[in-house]
Amino acid sequence: MDLERFEFYKMEKPIYLLVFLILSKDTTAQKKTWTYELQKLEAINETPDIVEVHVERRLVSRGVYRSFGEVDIKQDLTDDLQMEIYVMYSTNGRDFYRTPFHVPKGNLTFYINNYYMPIFMESFSECCDNLPALNGTFEAPLTARHITIANCVVNTENMPSHLKSGYYRITYSYMNQARGSITSEALVHPI
Repeated sequence: MDLERFEFYKMEKPIYLLVFLILSKDTTAQKKTWTYELQKLEAINETPDIVEVHVERRLVSRGVYRSFGEVDIKQDLTDDLQMEIYVMYSTNGRDFYRTPFHVPKGNLTFYINNYYMPIFMESFSECCDNLPALNGTFEAPLTARHITIANCVVNTENMPSHLKSGYYRITYSYMNQARGSITSEALVHPI
């Protein structure tokens, strides 16, 4: 493989992941074969003067946990903010290893347009106050704001129909303009 073709593949890898997630959607009458239980949720704030995140999982009914918290964006966020996502897997909830699901570093505009809007926006709009109104294509900056998260659960409709049972740890890291991470762990099991 020549270097030029390799660089093209490397640049387009996040697009392949997005296409995989969209094509895996239940559009061919495939039934979802899995569900998940939120096991852990934590945030690390390295620059709380710019972005401060507090999240927690709370028991809302017997055996049912939801996400609660706050995101305080204290300055407008520009495309200087870079993000990446790693997904790790474990059969026992202790020994995690990286999976092929990884979204490499990209700027704020790229992440919001290619991942947040098509996959997560609908879920978060139902349980978060003061989210930005995003119609069409997003262009940075993301203006300063205080977002409240209450009784949140991520809808799996835009995710693959089949997932291997076990524990998944998803770490969303942000860097450059602000630094920190949000990590969630979920137990996936068959329906």
